[in-house]
Amino acid sequence: MDVVRQTVPARYGDGSEPPRPRRTTMAEPLKTFVNGVEVEVPNSISDIRAALPEGRREEFDQAINEAGVHDIHAVMRHWMLEAVPDPEAEALLQRLAADEAERRGVA
Repeated sequence: MDVVRQTVPARYGDGSEPPRPRRTTMAEPLKTFVNGVEVEVPNSISDIRAALPEGRREEFDQAINEAGVHDIHAVMRHWMLEAVPDPEAEALLQRLAADEAERRGVA
């Protein structure tokens, strides 16, 4: 494995330059459509957590805390969509689950 050493400029962190502002949220809010109505999608960890039902927050915290650098985007996308309620989609998933349960019960 090759290792590259980089020297840090002497002025780094000495306070001679003001720190650059950190970006904490995306510039434009993300949006999606639910039942034909445009809704904003939370796009930060704190906003997603706040939008989730209280009973799901512990699971969200665990998923975020366990996500590695290669997984965090997928985890965030999953929970961003989970935070936006979609009654039609939920009803469809419940019908599919009931159909599957019935199919397995008959077999």
